[in-house]
Parts: sequence; structure tokens; C-alpha cells
Amino acid sequence: MSDLFGDIQTTTTPKDIERPYIEYTLPISAVGLGWQYSQFEEGDLSFRMIELNSREQDQAAKRSGSNQSKLQRELIFAAVWQVGDWKASGNRDKLEAWWEAIGGGGKRMVEAAFVALNSVEEEDVKTFLAAGSRGFGG
Repeated sequence: MSDLFGDIQTTTTPKDIERPYIEYTLPISAVGLGWQYSQFEEGDLSFRMIELNSREQDQAAKRSGSNQSKLQRELIFAAVWQVGDWKASGNRDKLEAWWEAIGGGGKRMVEAAFVALNSVEEEDVKTFLAAGSRGFGG
């Protein structure tokens, strides 16, 4: 998995806890046509994504209500920690404007980054399950 993610670095959250993140840069060819008319600069094509803890996942679920498609967006918004040189966390209006500016292609790439960060390789799952041992409890 390290080949997929490259070098994982760390960032500091508001509570001064060091957290690992992965930094991605969207190719200009992937973002929507509206990017050039947006408030954002080329540096804002880079973003940092963190793995969410259970509290952050629960908060995203509460914000989404029971809407499943909104849940994925809330999880992604919680995971996008920084865009360019500005903190996305706690800057909801600007993050939503960025989300719209990157267009459909950019959104699909950010979603793919989120899925990759929170997924397990199928081979790892098979190895894990095969390593289980059976017994009788007591």
C-alpha cells in the first residue's frame, strides 16, 4: 500500500495531535471549466486528506441525517484537512465553493482518494481471514 500512497506525512489538528495525511494535487485537466472563473488559484489544486477517527465519522453522519449520498460528501469534507495554503477544516463555505469549482472530474478524483485512504487491499483481507484459527470458546 505504500506504493499507492507514497510518503505519508503528518499534520497537526486544532487539538495539537499529530495526524498522518496524504497530499494530492488535482491535474488541471481534471477540474471543471468553471475553475478558471473561480476564486481559487492553481495552488488550491493541492489538498491534504486525513483518515477520520470514529468521532469525526459520527459527526459527519449526524450532519448528513439519513441521506446516504450526503453522508459520503460529509465524510469527504471532514477528511479534506487542507486545500492549498488554507485550512479546510472549519472553513465550510470556502470548502463548498472549492468543491463546486473542481467540477465533476475533480470531485471523482477526491472521492477516489477518500476511498483509497479508507480501503483495505483485497489480498490483505484474504490473508487476514486465512490466518484466523478455529476453536471452542469457554
